[in-house]
Amino acid sequence: MELEIGVSYGTAVKLGLIRASAIYPPNTAYLLLGRKCVNNCAYCSLARRENTLSRVLWPPFPLGMVREALEKVKFTRICVQTADYPGMEEDLLRLGGELSKFPNLTASVSPRPRAFLSELRDSGFTGVGIALDAASERIFEAVRGRGVGNPFTWEGTWRALAEARGIFEDVATHLIVGLGESDVELYDTIRRALDMGLHIGLFALTPVVPGMEAPDLGRYRTVQLLLHALKHDYLEDVEFSDSGRILELRLRRSAWKFLRDGSFAVTSGCPGCDRPFYNERPSGPIYNFPRAPGRPLLSEVTLYARVCVGSGDCWSTAP
Repeated sequence: MELEIGVSYGTAVKLGLIRASAIYPPNTAYLLLGRKCVNNCAYCSLARRENTLSRVLWPPFPLGMVREALEKVKFTRICVQTADYPGMEEDLLRLGGELSKFPNLTASVSPRPRAFLSELRDSGFTGVGIALDAASERIFEAVRGRGVGNPFTWEGTWRALAEARGIFEDVATHLIVGLGESDVELYDTIRRALDMGLHIGLFALTPVVPGMEAPDLGRYRTVQLLLHALKHDYLEDVEFSDSGRILELRLRRSAWKFLRDGSFAVTSGCPGCDRPFYNERPSGPIYNFPRAPGRPLLSEVTLYARVCVGSGDCWSTAP
């Protein structure tokens, strides 16, 4: 029986599977294996209903049709996101074999044994993502671990990432801003992930579950700038309040090239990942830009924190 695979709406448009136009045709093809997840992460729509993941629609298509379309349209990467369901591992290995001819094939999975990760590599996958989502053990347990009846643990996920790092060159994790974490918890986890050589996909909480709210845009911009500065080595210092909130980012002068065009706010993650409108409506506010916006966004950061560049230039409109 032929596999059926979900295709993100923007990817389906670029592939010609749906007749429509896309504001930003994605550089990465996003696929979804599985329609309903057995896990119960507190913030995820797949734990509660089918057909959406974040704000994105994933219309299903036969795998053969998708593979034929992929042969005609150029993408820099194919990212397969997975729901956990009985038989998922077998389906994912089969999918890897079917798509192994395409470069930069990545699977996003929950923590898996080292033996299965090796099988993934052998089937054709060149990279893997294992999401932390939460920025601390405290938050993880409440929204992704035992607090919601899931089998995952904070340190167990870090171990899975370390094992993946020994198998794949490209290994990514995800962090969601807005789950109740402090800024200092985000800072510590970002540093730990970067020290391991991981790619970090930063997400704003998408309030698809009742009772949850998207994070303040100024705070999100500040965390984006923090991540970008750590990754590209232009952070000199960061000051936190007693409650763990960022008060000041002090940056080297080399930061100007990223501040002028807003490129620090471009979608982060695996190379080539752009995820257009994954976190937001096209009407905005835009949390992750698929391309550099070409305009300064410093004023959005300084609504939340003080920013200093070089020896003396500082800005803040934060209360």
